[in-house]
Amino acid sequence: MFGPPSARHWEKNLGAEIHFNKAALMIAAIEYRQVGPEYLRGLPISEVESKITDFIMENYYILAGETWPCRLASDFHSNVSEKVKTDFAAALRSSNLFRPVSNTFLFPLVPLKVEEAFQGSAFFLVPPSQLSAALPDLSNSAQLTPSVFPPFEEAQGKKFPLGSWLGVISPDKRDAKKRRSAILGALSLLPYNRHMFSGRNNDGGVCELKNGGFSYSFGKPHVPALMNDLIISENDHVCLKKLDLLFTTSNVPARRYIRALEYVYRTWEAAAPDRFPLLCMTLDSIFGEASQATQSVLDGVRGLLGTHIDEDRLRKLMKLRASVIHGGSSEIYDSKKYPKYWKDYEEDPIVDLESIVFACLRTKIFENTLQVHPDPNAHYIEQAIAAGRISANRDKNGILDT
Repeated sequence: MFGPPSARHWEKNLGAEIHFNKAALMIAAIEYRQVGPEYLRGLPISEVESKITDFIMENYYILAGETWPCRLASDFHSNVSEKVKTDFAAALRSSNLFRPVSNTFLFPLVPLKVEEAFQGSAFFLVPPSQLSAALPDLSNSAQLTPSVFPPFEEAQGKKFPLGSWLGVISPDKRDAKKRRSAILGALSLLPYNRHMFSGRNNDGGVCELKNGGFSYSFGKPHVPALMNDLIISENDHVCLKKLDLLFTTSNVPARRYIRALEYVYRTWEAAAPDRFPLLCMTLDSIFGEASQATQSVLDGVRGLLGTHIDEDRLRKLMKLRASVIHGGSSEIYDSKKYPKYWKDYEEDPIVDLESIVFACLRTKIFENTLQVHPDPNAHYIEQAIAAGRISANRDKNGILDT
C-alpha cells in the first residue's frame, strides 16, 4: 500500500505488487553494507536487505507515476524516465539508508552502581538520579521514573529497581545491543571476583527513545548477578574514554577490538569449559592472521606482554585451542592435553588463557588505564588467614606469575 511521501499510514490507499530479484538484491545489500554507514557492518545481511526493500516500498510513489497500475514485463529501470531515476536517487541520498538518525537505547543494570556519571559520544553510564540530565532532548522527561525499569510513569505493568543506566546512541537496535556487549565486556574486566555470583533478583530489558516517544521490552539481565556490586568511579573514566573512542573510529583495528570485547562479554557468565573457546576467539580477534593463526598469536602476546612469557607454555595453550576449536574435543576437559598441562604447570589452562587474554586487552586496547578493582573480600580473607582457616601459603603458578 502506498501514497504520497507525506501520507500517514491510514492514508496509503493505493496498492501495488513488487517482485524483487533475490540475487540482485543480495549483491546490492552486500555492497551497501560495505560502503554505507559504519553501524551496518554489525548487522546480518538479511536486515540490510530489509532496509533496502523498505526504502523501495516507502518511496514507490516516485515510480508510480510512470509504472502504476501497469503490469511491467521487465524491471523498473527499463520503464521509467531519467527524471524519475534522478528523483529516486535524490530520495535515496537523503534517506535513513545514507543519513541514519541515531536514537538512544537505555539498558537497565542492576548489580552495577555509578559513583561518577560518564558521558561519551557513543554511550553514557549514569546513576538513576542523573538519567534526566543525560536525556536533555526528551520531550516527556517530566514523566521519568529513573529508579525503575521501564523509566516512565505511563508504562504499565511490571517494574523493577536498578543500580544504573547504560545509554547507547545508535541508529539500530541490533547495533545498540552489540555496542552494549562490547561496553559491558570492557567493564567485566574490572571486578576482582569476575565469576563470583549470587542468587539476588536480577532483571533486564531495553528502552528505545525515538521521535519524542518510547518503546520497551523485558529480557535477560545485561550484567550477571555479581556477588558484590561493581562500582564505577571517576578512576574508571580514562578507560571509558578510550572505549568511547573505539566506536567513533572507523578502521579495521577498532572493529577487531570491539569484536574482541564482545567475545569477552559472552565469557562473563559462561561456565569454565565454555569460556575457553570464546577466549581463543578473543585472542584471534586481537592478533590472529588466517594464514598463520598460531604463530601470529604467539608473536603478538610475547611482543605485547614481554618475552618473559614462557613460549613453550603458551604454545601448549595454543595446541589445546586447536583441539577444542578444530573438533578434536567437544570441550577442553575431553582433550588429552588438558591433564598433561596440569601436570606440567600445576595450573588450570583455562585460568592461564583468561589471564593472558585480559592482560592483552588491558595493554593493547586500554594502554593499561583499565585497572582491576580491589578484592572487596580482602579484609575477610586476611582475618581467615590470621585465624588459620585459610592457608597463608597459596600457590602462584599462573603463566603471568612466572
